[in-house]
Amino acid sequence: MTSACMTYAGGDLPPIIQRAITRASDPTILNTLSLQQRWAMCVLLRRVSADDGADRFWVKRSNFAALLNISEPTVYRILAALERAQLIVREAQKRTKGGGFAVAQMRLTDAAAALLGLTKARAQDGDESLYRYSSARRRSMVIDNNQAVKNLQSLEKHPQAGPAETLSRKNEAAVRTHKVPEDLTLLHLRGLQPKQIFKLMALATARQKRLGDVVAVMAGYLGKLSGRALFAYVVRLLSVDKDYAYLRRQAAEADQEKARQQDEVEAIDAARARGRNTWFKGADRLFRVHDNGAVECYCLLEDRKESIGWLAGESERGFWKRVITGEFARCLSVPAG
Repeated sequence: MTSACMTYAGGDLPPIIQRAITRASDPTILNTLSLQQRWAMCVLLRRVSADDGADRFWVKRSNFAALLNISEPTVYRILAALERAQLIVREAQKRTKGGGFAVAQMRLTDAAAALLGLTKARAQDGDESLYRYSSARRRSMVIDNNQAVKNLQSLEKHPQAGPAETLSRKNEAAVRTHKVPEDLTLLHLRGLQPKQIFKLMALATARQKRLGDVVAVMAGYLGKLSGRALFAYVVRLLSVDKDYAYLRRQAAEADQEKARQQDEVEAIDAARARGRNTWFKGADRLFRVHDNGAVECYCLLEDRKESIGWLAGESERGFWKRVITGEFARCLSVPAG
């Protein structure tokens, strides 16, 4: 496999890449991904070779974060999610002088390349012009970057859209006219009329519930229904003796805790990378980080230091947490004795 990373200017996207981006942005195709993850996938596809969709390409973490207007730890989470979904395979990563990861090398999985129409089986596609095209065809198919950003901003206002199609102008006008609450947009997208949504809101209020809580908790199921079936299912959910507000808070707290733990793991990994071959000093202990990252602990005696063992598991994580907070300071010189 060659390693020819491709990047294209906004007006130079080959039609086959445009088609792949269109498929990746379609929530009915990548229906397990969030809006942010699908948008990240579209950005990654701009680096894929039109000649071989399974070829390697590279992503600079800071550039990727800037393009998506997200933090670098969030980049890690998005790439991990795409890898869990078996859409990409991350390979070797290049480090900065400080030891942190700067450039990630990756490729699409064979399944993802086939799903997005990027396989090399051109005869099956039946359209050689997808690979070799005229300037007139390119102009007719080019993706307008500014419009794409506007579309993303519009979509971000409706995060619960799930597998439903993007809001059309007619639907958007209907939502504004009838003032359907934003957190109930999913119901409107799945075919419920505003008057039906208002009826469900009244029913929820009568049963001391919030319809927005029900939709947030059950979005994964509601996104698979439409029309009368959806209306009947929501009525049934409202009749169940369940505290949806509590479940929604629980889910939000779980997401926050998961994000916090992921940030902590990434911070510890970065501290480990920076701290190799370094001594740290605590109140009454010395710690030596070896070249392989292992941490050795020493006690301080009157005239010397003495090794008392190695840190592992939770004790090692606790050590790095204290390094990050500054409780354990880096020794500027190697301690004597």
